[in-house]
Amino acid sequence: MDRANSLLCNECSSLGLCRKDFELPAHIPTKANKLNQQRDPYMLQDGIEWELTRFTSSIEYAHVSRAVTKNQVGSALYPMLKLPLAGRFYGIQLIDDKHTSSLLRGRLVDEEPDIAMVRNWIKQCQTIHGESCKDTYLHIRERQRDLLVIDVETNCLAPLQEDLPYVSLSYVWGSANRTTTLKSNVHLFSQPNGLLKKGLPKTISNALEVTKALGYRYLWVDALCIVQDDDVSKKRMIESMDSVYGNSAITLVAATGEHADAGLSGWDKTCRKPPWEDVETIRSDFRIGLVSFFENEIEDSPYSRRSWTYQEEILSSRCLVFMNGRIFFYCRAALWREDLMAESEKIVFASRFSTGISRQWPEPLKRLSEHIFVYSSREMTYLSDIGRAFAGIHNAIAPLMNGSMFLQGIPTVAFDWALLWGAYPGHHIQRRPGFPSWSWMGHVGRIVMPESSSESPVLVQKWLREKTWINWYYASDGMVKPIWEINSRSGLPSAKASYAEEQTGNKRNVIRPKIQITTGDTDSLHSADGIGKLGELYGREKRHLPELGLTLPSSESHSLIPSIPHEYLDFMTFSCRYYLSQPLDPNRAEIYTSNCFVLKDSRLDTCGICHDDHNLFGSGWASEGQICEVILLSYALGQSRDLGAYRFARLNIPAMYRLLSPEEGFAENLILDDDEDTQWDSEDMLNVMLIRSSSEDLQVYERVAIGILHKRAVQNSLEPVCYRRVILH
Repeated sequence: MDRANSLLCNECSSLGLCRKDFELPAHIPTKANKLNQQRDPYMLQDGIEWELTRFTSSIEYAHVSRAVTKNQVGSALYPMLKLPLAGRFYGIQLIDDKHTSSLLRGRLVDEEPDIAMVRNWIKQCQTIHGESCKDTYLHIRERQRDLLVIDVETNCLAPLQEDLPYVSLSYVWGSANRTTTLKSNVHLFSQPNGLLKKGLPKTISNALEVTKALGYRYLWVDALCIVQDDDVSKKRMIESMDSVYGNSAITLVAATGEHADAGLSGWDKTCRKPPWEDVETIRSDFRIGLVSFFENEIEDSPYSRRSWTYQEEILSSRCLVFMNGRIFFYCRAALWREDLMAESEKIVFASRFSTGISRQWPEPLKRLSEHIFVYSSREMTYLSDIGRAFAGIHNAIAPLMNGSMFLQGIPTVAFDWALLWGAYPGHHIQRRPGFPSWSWMGHVGRIVMPESSSESPVLVQKWLREKTWINWYYASDGMVKPIWEINSRSGLPSAKASYAEEQTGNKRNVIRPKIQITTGDTDSLHSADGIGKLGELYGREKRHLPELGLTLPSSESHSLIPSIPHEYLDFMTFSCRYYLSQPLDPNRAEIYTSNCFVLKDSRLDTCGICHDDHNLFGSGWASEGQICEVILLSYALGQSRDLGAYRFARLNIPAMYRLLSPEEGFAENLILDDDEDTQWDSEDMLNVMLIRSSSEDLQVYERVAIGILHKRAVQNSLEPVCYRRVILH
């Protein structure tokens, strides 16, 4: 058997594959196409089936013109396990010499990093992309005037002079060799070569070397450029991560390694992948190898499991990623890498890698939902860091929400909407000590915001104005204030300054003038469906609720309760009581209906559902027939997840709960039995919260679950409906 056959699997050897089979684009048939037509499944040793498919080389990229696909881009083979949710993780394609000009062709790498290539990436981005790589829906504030940085020429700390560029480092701290700046050593570290007198972790030492090699003089590293035991300056810097990373010339990302002593993978020979690893020369003119998918590699890295690194990556406009022995560069317009020829305006990186790289219309609630989902899925050593590690995202997205303040992660301008968060379908969450139950930050686990976040902002605003009735108050620092009167963060528009109130009988209008966004092209940013054109953003109108047979009182009292030592949410709404019933059978329902239990009214009819995010029945807190208190929050806003739970579980809802005359809104089919379909609309459902008194203080309540209730079930509460004050922690 010759060398070619010895290196190829039996299937490829039998076809006699050669270089031309990979040079031709995927739409032109070659012998490799026979791999797609294989009828008998390929088998691994453990019996798992797999398959090979032929596509364009490096399918993470898209082509600007059709001519590129036809004439310049070859094809690759993509193995994939035949398992549910299995994906493609790498391609087998041609590997040319380092200086190949063929687009999306794999290329050999040197034993040492090519600094000239890396510097050219940065220069090419600055020249071709320019400021467009900073033009994103995220609002980056001006950089700190007194920013402390490392001078890599003198190896010491120094204040950054105005307008000078600097590099930032994003890495996983871990527990190894934590050299930090303290009040006791900041003077030493500020002396020439002062940092060399302390052993620096390898990742930081490598970062100093890279910064100097790239032609920059200043480097920002959190462990050294923040005085860790100075609580005042540390708090200010942590709340300014949007400014620090958003204004750096480039961010060095240490994606491989569990701790600060792991080094920058791919920088020196000790942590650089050998050039010939994953590459085989079949014949003198035929060399193939594995080209991995960048998105998969970084998502599987230790870096992407940590909470603190999320905002550092998202807020940076340009990143140099050191991962698995290779170096990658990505900005908001391109992805370039050592082992692939992709430096061309004819191709673009088409992956959905980062929620921060999009320059399309921002849809702020949808974007916030994406950030919360990814961030809440990550790990943190100290659970109390949940707010601090997300502060930069809050700052950067707040201007799109009229300068909204965030209370424990909940935007004040869309408070009613944001309170409807829940656990990711099929998952349970746990309480986070020291944080309120009503906020997603008060829980550990993967969080999803209301599905209506994908709807037009105009529809969300209309719902907030017309379908909510609660006036929310927040008690903090010895005062109780309406949430819309709470001042925004320093440097952002003040919510209090834009607040105006007019009282008309039982109606209260909270008016918020539009705040223009000055970052980027405002004309294109403020589309017809965009927040910028809404005028009075996210107001609220108190209204009668005649369809519920309820009337809101004309006045409310929200005086401070001195006996409650912590911050709390203070509001008034309607309270009902219902029976709890066992969770829906997850074996019968779709994934988004699992972890649900039902509410039953005084007639023992099913009238609503709640999401069992905390496994109430499994933990023993809830039992069949237990009476619970449910408070009304708002009318439902088309949460198909909730309405779908009825449909797939085939709940037998009595006739009085059927929709008699469909109105405009979000119609859903509800299967009552095998023969009958009935139209339901979100207007017939109410958002509700199941609450319980705190074990520490009976006058303080906690959120237990969120769900929906049919509006006509209000009249069948186990006890008369009452309008009462609720103190929620």
